[in-house]
Amino acid sequence: MIAMLVGCGGGPMLRNAPRPNPSYVAGGAAALAGALTVLDPDGAAARAEEDSAGCVPIQPPLHVSRYVPESAFDALDASSAVPPIVVPEDGDR
Repeated sequence: MIAMLVGCGGGPMLRNAPRPNPSYVAGGAAALAGALTVLDPDGAAARAEEDSAGCVPIQPPLHVSRYVPESAFDALDASSAVPPIVVPEDGDR
């Protein structure tokens, strides 16, 4: 009995069974999702809030004791600056 369920003649038993059109399956899934949304519009949001209630608590902001001076950023900007592209005037072509 088990051998007959696993396969028949060395191949899968449902090899030649008709397959549903994938677009019909996708349409059915979209219709089901739409129907569930109509029945309970706020259901997904409520479940998301319930799931996030047990999450890690929000940590307070960190106290920063050191700051980078603006001159350091200016030096970095100057060293990585790309030279401007010079476009010739119409008479120079």
